Amino acid sequence: DIDSEGKLPILKEVKGKEIQTNGNIPTNILIEGDNFHALSVLNYTHKGKIDVIYIDPPFNTGNKSWKYNNKFVERDDLFKHSKWISFISKRLRLAKNLLKNSGIIIVAIDDYEIHTLRSLMDEIFEESNRLGTITVVHNPRGRNDDKYFATMHEYMLIYSLKPESTSVGYFELTEEDVNSFNMTDEISQYNLTSFMRTGNNSDRETRPNLFYSIYYNPKTNNLDLKKNSNAIELLPVNNSGEEKTWRWGEKTFLEKKDTELMVKKVKEVYRVFKKRRLTNMKGKKPRTVWYAPRYDASSHGIMILQKMFHKKNIFPYPKSLWTVFD
Repeated sequence: DIDSEGKLPILKEVKGKEIQTNGNIPTNILIEGDNFHALSVLNYTHKGKIDVIYIDPPFNTGNKSWKYNNKFVERDDLFKHSKWISFISKRLRLAKNLLKNSGIIIVAIDDYEIHTLRSLMDEIFEESNRLGTITVVHNPRGRNDDKYFATMHEYMLIYSLKPESTSVGYFELTEEDVNSFNMTDEISQYNLTSFMRTGNNSDRETRPNLFYSIYYNPKTNNLDLKKNSNAIELLPVNNSGEEKTWRWGEKTFLEKKDTELMVKKVKEVYRVFKKRRLTNMKGKKPRTVWYAPRYDASSHGIMILQKMFHKKNIFPYPKSLWTVFD
């Protein structure tokens, strides 16, 4: 990095290695070289134009897989964390310039630098722009050479320049997911979820406009905001006696109550439930833990490369193809 500062890197085309395309399909570019130089060039040609950046930097484990200023950083180096931060900080700042406002950057990392990297990215991209931290179980067997616990996972930190302009896709519903919508009415398949809010911002003090009485008539199965004969008052109070809130305000309740709500008796207490409709599902929202056979880096990373190139260990620590594809 020191030798390259103040100099202008250039890209040189290697004839005969073009990536061929058909018709109007955009041309893809494969840049081979030092990533700092490549990012510097792209800052002249692609600033503010990139949708997604995926970075898999050296994890700084002290296993002689990473050099800083032309020297390997040993595990017992007292400055190994500061050297790594200096190294990655320059590259992250260059990468930030390339993103569109709606763009996303994903950085893979493990336990050695997760805390330093997260603090650094909070500084560069701003903490409020962190979309999430995903744990990927890439080694379901666990590392047997670990001293205390057999490590099975690593992480992906995901940030956007402007989350309000960013959209995150959904996974397709599996057959098991579809089968969980095990009830049907004249509209669609559905399953039930509590109409009472839980979790953050679900208490009466925080959302007082969502705390109100619902009156249920067991004989007519009717729900209303007005008390009438034979009606039972229902309030968003949980089993611990805590005053919570309903999911909708009164206006939305009146509009949707006849088709989207139902009451069931649970342990001698009437509870209001909302119908979660299969037709309204965009898919499955990505979870923060990815634990499935397709994320196994050995089966879907190392083995694929060995079959492609007929060599062992052609590339150290590859990710599963599905970790990047999903």
